[in-house]
Amino acid sequence: MAEAWVAANREFEETIAFIDTEAPDSSKSKSPIFKRVADLQFERIRPNIEREADGNLSLDIKDINEAVASWGKRERERRAKLIINYPDYSIDDDGFKRECELVGACGHKISHFILCPPIMRLTQNFVSDLGLKIPAMHGAMFAVQRLLEIELKRVLEEEAEWRNGNYSSMLVYSSAYGPSKNNEINAPNGMPHIRLLDLIETYIKTNKKPIKTAGKLRMACRYIIDVFGYDCTVEIISKKHLLDLQIKATRLPARLTISERKQSLIELEKKFTDDAIRPKLTTQAIRSWFNLLGSFFNLAVKADFIAKNPVDGIKPKANGHHVRRLPFSRDDMKSIFAPKYYPQAIDASKYWIPLLALYTGARLNELGQLHKTDIFDESTPCIDINDDNAENSQGKRLKNASSRRVIPIHNELLRLGFMDYVRSCKGPYIFPDLPHGGKYEPTKAFSQWFGRFIRTRGVLNKAKVFHSFRHSFKDECRANGVEEEVHDAITGHTNPTRSIGRSYGTGIAVSRLEIAINSLYLEAPHRLTPIQMHHS
Repeated sequence: MAEAWVAANREFEETIAFIDTEAPDSSKSKSPIFKRVADLQFERIRPNIEREADGNLSLDIKDINEAVASWGKRERERRAKLIINYPDYSIDDDGFKRECELVGACGHKISHFILCPPIMRLTQNFVSDLGLKIPAMHGAMFAVQRLLEIELKRVLEEEAEWRNGNYSSMLVYSSAYGPSKNNEINAPNGMPHIRLLDLIETYIKTNKKPIKTAGKLRMACRYIIDVFGYDCTVEIISKKHLLDLQIKATRLPARLTISERKQSLIELEKKFTDDAIRPKLTTQAIRSWFNLLGSFFNLAVKADFIAKNPVDGIKPKANGHHVRRLPFSRDDMKSIFAPKYYPQAIDASKYWIPLLALYTGARLNELGQLHKTDIFDESTPCIDINDDNAENSQGKRLKNASSRRVIPIHNELLRLGFMDYVRSCKGPYIFPDLPHGGKYEPTKAFSQWFGRFIRTRGVLNKAKVFHSFRHSFKDECRANGVEEEVHDAITGHTNPTRSIGRSYGTGIAVSRLEIAINSLYLEAPHRLTPIQMHHS
């Protein structure tokens, strides 16, 4: 074996000397003789390889060439998907320029490093994937390396064209994008059609959708794929397919078990078509899917992936059975805040969050995600509803831009000791007993607890939930003559029918909001005793 090793490497060195003589610079490196170097090298060392004593090194140049071509196709597909899905990334994001320098692509000066670590790693991985046993420094390994260098150079030169907006060589690979007529590029933006699942993920990422919304959108996407039978490209989704999805969805139960969520739409449809026991999905629930899909396809239209939104005109119409949330009555509040039954202050979130909702009209998740730095203890104590640290993986989310606002703290909350409680908080969160930083909103379990709690207090109407505090607050503002512009500023509502002049200036003064807040007299919590905080 040692003799065969020496002979193979001698042939390899002769080939490299041949390269240096015939192609010393980048201009000559493109000559036909250079492109045949790898094949020539294989032909020269094959007799030595086949005489290996252990019989493990039997190579066929045809098989190797086909494997290299297959690798090149996969690499083109990977790079094409990257450019399509993330068109704004720069050429330095993935070492593209350095890759070009290594193999002399895109006009960069070629420098043939026989021991080039990146190319050697690529070659070793390639050989390993083929199941070949070639010694690391064997001449055959360098021969494969040359073939991969030549193929990688072609890939990089095509990629450079794509980056410059010339997509003529970018094929719509069936394994990545689904079937396409004649393998043509015919998206309105000149780029290849993209798979539905890929575009959905890009939409979720770029629009920073909440986990619950993202989950619902992924589920609707998966069901569309089930209708087709494969991960289709976005441009072939039609109204007919979405109407088919609507029909199938009406046969699904309102709540799926964990195992059922893993089943396809077709399997679920067959399973529940004749099931008259479990409640079915409501029209409103299916309509919520199509609201999300409509927004998603609007983005696809704006990006010129498709010409028209297939959801337009076919969204299920509201059937009038949607339960409208009702405000709590005075009697409801007396029952909820009865001192004998209301949670003690030691359960911080259960004690304070309903009170805050009552006196601010804020949404549940806005309150549950509050940080200590969101509470201002100044001449006018205020709560700052914001999502300033959403980029820092803190998970703060708001419904929309108008949700960002400052709310003066009601005198009754001050009487009960809210500011003392805030000062006693040790960590960053106002309510550290809630599960922050998890997969879902920190108030998910709290919402379920509150629903059970008010039922035990005799509030049995299902239209009355935690969000009813927000309705109660708005009614109380109207009853006390608070101007709509003022209580909209407190609750973070926008009214598109009002004058655009509302958006001018710096907004309503905090002092005016404070007067409005403290004009509200909700007597139910007045029977609660102020808490006594023990500062360490």
